[in-house]
Amino acid sequence: MSDVASGDDNDSNDKGSVPAAKATILGVWQFAGWLMGTIVGLIVTPPPGGTWGRLVQFVAAVGAGLLLMLVTRWRSLLLWWMMTLLFLVLSVGAYLQYTSRTQSWTFTYRDETYVVGSDLLDDVQVYVDDRGGSVTPAQLMAAFEGDPGNIWIRDSIDARTMLLGFWYMLCAPLFACTLVSLACGIAASSRDRAGFQVEASADYDQEKLPR
Repeated sequence: MSDVASGDDNDSNDKGSVPAAKATILGVWQFAGWLMGTIVGLIVTPPPGGTWGRLVQFVAAVGAGLLLMLVTRWRSLLLWWMMTLLFLVLSVGAYLQYTSRTQSWTFTYRDETYVVGSDLLDDVQVYVDDRGGSVTPAQLMAAFEGDPGNIWIRDSIDARTMLLGFWYMLCAPLFACTLVSLACGIAASSRDRAGFQVEASADYDQEKLPR
């Protein structure tokens, strides 16, 4: 009878711990999703031109989904912390690159953001040289009908726009993967703690059995 009672106690402890672990994992994933939708959007703004926002959301969702699939296979807490650290280093590096290039290659004119091309058109180059080379992109926009295509070679504008998009495509999903891998690590920690509590309870019940 005592063995049966002990088995019932173990089953009840196991049943009580597993839902708690599942609830913790679900809460962590919901929190990570909220972070991806708010903080990532505040940290990283898309470059001008193109529909980068939707494309990045898709890439970030795929990357986060792959990590969430791995959480059922990778049960090593250390592995998840190493993944989080790796994604953090990569995301910060991509963010610094993207921020540096955004500050150098974009400007604001009449509340709109534009990309600066690398090569001026010939007549614009003459205009700039006549003024000693100290002409800002906003001044050029005012002088040439507010159209970047009238100032820089269109291919140079498109090339820089694509490069900005590339760094943005790296930066935002890496931040999202950092948050998701952190959530997976917390979930793995919660699962290990729940399993430890079940084993400790079983050992305690075994010690109470009469010798």
